[in-house]
Amino acid sequence: MRAPYAGAVQTPIDLGDIAAVARVVLLSTEFSGKKLTMSGPEGLTAPEQVTQIAAVIGREVKFEELTPGEYLDGLAPLVGLETAQWLLDGFRIMAEDPMTPEATVPLIAGRPAVTYREWAVANASAFH
Repeated sequence: MRAPYAGAVQTPIDLGDIAAVARVVLLSTEFSGKKLTMSGPEGLTAPEQVTQIAAVIGREVKFEELTPGEYLDGLAPLVGLETAQWLLDGFRIMAEDPMTPEATVPLIAGRPAVTYREWAVANASAFH
């Protein structure tokens, strides 16, 4: 895996958790006009995510930190410079101000949010 800002802390969220919250919100008037911030249950850096994937699939996976220029040079041709810069800025912001987990998923869905390891186990076949 290659990405800029290895120290950027993200709170990866499982798509099933987003759907579980959306189901409750869409079926209730209680949340009308309210802003909900969602996240996964833990803050992780990209190297920590790579370590968890490696442990689940039982083979080495390396993380390579890219400079901002390397990141833009590789991604801009695929998604456009504006989008690549927006993503790069997001990594920088998460390095400067690490994301912290929100309790939205368990509070609204009524169950714990899926951890990154649980997600990796469920999706292990995608990494082979």
